[in-house]
This record gives sequence, structure tokens and C-alpha cells, in this order.
Amino acid sequence: GNRTEEINQAEARLTQAQARLNEALAGNPKEIEQAKAQVEIARSQLNLAQGRVKRNRSLSEQGAISQDQFDQVTTEARNAQATLTEAQQRLEQIQNTKNSDSPAIEQLQASVQEAAFALQQLRNGTRREEITQQQAAVEAAQAQVRIVQVQLEETVIKAPFSGIVSQEYAVEGAFVTPTTEAAATQEGNSSAIFEISQGLKVVADVTEVDVGQIKPGQSVEIIADAFPDQVFQGNVKRLPSAAVKDNSEVISFKVQVALSPEAQQELLSGMKVNLTFLGDKVTDALLVPIGAVVTEGGQTGVMVPNEENQPQFKSVTIGSTIQDQIEILEGLEPGERVFIALPKGFRN
Repeated sequence: GNRTEEINQAEARLTQAQARLNEALAGNPKEIEQAKAQVEIARSQLNLAQGRVKRNRSLSEQGAISQDQFDQVTTEARNAQATLTEAQQRLEQIQNTKNSDSPAIEQLQASVQEAAFALQQLRNGTRREEITQQQAAVEAAQAQVRIVQVQLEETVIKAPFSGIVSQEYAVEGAFVTPTTEAAATQEGNSSAIFEISQGLKVVADVTEVDVGQIKPGQSVEIIADAFPDQVFQGNVKRLPSAAVKDNSEVISFKVQVALSPEAQQELLSGMKVNLTFLGDKVTDALLVPIGAVVTEGGQTGVMVPNEENQPQFKSVTIGSTIQDQIEILEGLEPGERVFIALPKGFRN
């Protein structure tokens, strides 16, 4: 371009470099206030912990508490001191970023000076090769500014995807680290301050007996207590990698079910629902009550009447479970009688 265009571009670069410098000098008041609040919280916790040490030292000398209890109180005091020191260092780091003597500010100041010098040279009619060199210097300064800007942007925590915050594990002002344990999930521990869900899903507790019959993509019918007359549709999204135990030591598996668009609109987080996992359609199935199926010698079977009308074990191959009945694939003929309950006093 001509000299006028080059001068206009140089002026724009200078304006941009100056703006970056002004922004860095201004700092982030909100971040500084939060860091100060962390220091005050840590200081209060330390004072509380030191007061406990003082009170418990007298109790320990009198034998009113054990040495282990006193050691625990002193350990809490040391941890509180470490937390205060860390919070003070964080505040000092933030304040130094705003200091005009910090390396980042010095680099931005140099960038402004270089851009101003390049503009002045253009206005004075500098030779083409010198202009080219100064333009390169300005571009390098701009690159440095962009690096600092990226570093600043990285101080803001952003979710990797859009969604809805369904759980909050930390509040504003809380101190967290990369090793902070946020919450125990179904299959392990998570280090996070928020749980973000991309749409609703159903997490179903499935017994050990039934989980082997469930496959990814399998159709599911959903009935919510809030909508007892309406059947929603879904499909199996994810099978669990491990079992979980509840307080009663019952083993179950967490199966995730994706909801249809209609269900997404109607159902709300936390609603109680009942699921029916739909299998392949079977015609002319031979079914017996679940209570009729027994195990003998490691084999699955049923009890059928012998010639004397007494129970006799007969091995069968079972299939799917349908409500309170189970499918018999092999071993029985249609119409053949089986015992649902054994006669009193019968011993196998």
C-alpha cells in the first residue's frame, strides 16, 4: 500500500498496543477482592485452630484428652497456617501482575514504545527497509500481546461443552485445587466444582441378574410418577463398568438411558420413574412362573411330577425374564406340568 495506508496501520497498531498495556495495568479488581477474601477466611480459620490448640493443651496436660486428640488439633492448626500462607502468596501474585515493574507489563510497555517508534519513523519518511523491520517488530509485539491475552483468558474456567449445571460442589470464594475431591459418583471419584449435563438422562438401578440382558441402544419405556398415564420413550445409552453397593449391601448396576425429545420436554430432574427394557419380540414362547425355576447340582431346571406324582428335577434352558415369568427355551414341552411350590415335607 501507499505511505498513508502504512501510517494508518501503524497508528492502529500503536493504539492496540497501548490498549493492551492499559488493560494489564488496570488489573482485575474482582479477582484481587476474591484473593483478599480468601486470605481473611484463611486467617480466621488459623485463629480458630490456634485457639483450639491453646484450650486443648491445658486439657492434655490434665489428662482430660488423649495425646492423639491433641495431636489432631495441632495438625489442624498447621494446616490452617499453610492455607493462609498459600492464600497470601496467591494475593501477592495477583497484585504483582498489576505492578508496573512486572515482566509482563515491561514487555507490553516495550511493545508500545516499539509501535510508537515505528509510527514516528513512517511519518518522518524512513527508508523502506527500515519500515519493514519496524513493521516486523510491531507484529512481534502484537504476538506477545496475544500470548499475554491467552494467558489471561486461561484464568477463567470454562466448561468443555454447553449444558445445564445439575450439581454444584463449591461456592464462590471456596479454595479448590486440582486434587480437590468434589463428590463420589456412581463409578469413582470426580475432581470438579460443577456437574454439567447435556440434557436429561435416566440412571436406572438394575440387578445383577438382569443387567446381562441389557444392550446399548435397547428401547426403553418410561413411566413417571408425575405422569402415570403417559409412556415416554428412550434407549440405553451407556452400560456400567462396575457395580455399586447401597447401605444395605445390595449390589446393583447403574444403566444410563437417553430420553426422547418429548420426554426431555416433559420430565424434570429428580423425578422418580419406572422403566421397562424392551427385548426382541417372541412368539409362541413357553413361560413358567419364576418361582418354578430351581437349581440342583449347579444346573437350572424345574420340578415335574413323576409316575408317583412326586417332584422330580428336570434340567431346562431359560431365556428372558418377563415380569414374574421366565421363558423356557429347551427341556419342557407345552402343557407339561411343573411344581410352583413343593409339597410339605418333601426332601430332594
